[in-house]
Amino acid sequence: MIIEMATGNPYLPSSSDLDLLHKIVLKVGNLSPHLQNIFSKSPIFAGVVLPQVQHPKNARKKYPKLNGLLADIVHACLQIDPADRISSSDLLHHEYFTRDGFIEKK
Repeated sequence: MIIEMATGNPYLPSSSDLDLLHKIVLKVGNLSPHLQNIFSKSPIFAGVVLPQVQHPKNARKKYPKLNGLLADIVHACLQIDPADRISSSDLLHHEYFTRDGFIEKK
């Protein structure tokens, strides 16, 4: 993951799947209705309530420890709903990669 490459640290170190899911919700956002439905029907997570959070929409406010362009990429990639995530081809054309001609280098 790009955050781990940029910082040298795991982004969401966790001790279990439930711990990781809890951290994802806290850092990235609430489950989509579809995922919430799957979660609520799973016997593994019976009785577990995930937090409901409000995050800033602005990537640079959501990820203040990352530089601006890196925060933009992280925000574009870390969307709960896969349909809302940036595509790999669009990601390659993001300014983070194009500003120094990276995409043209082979």
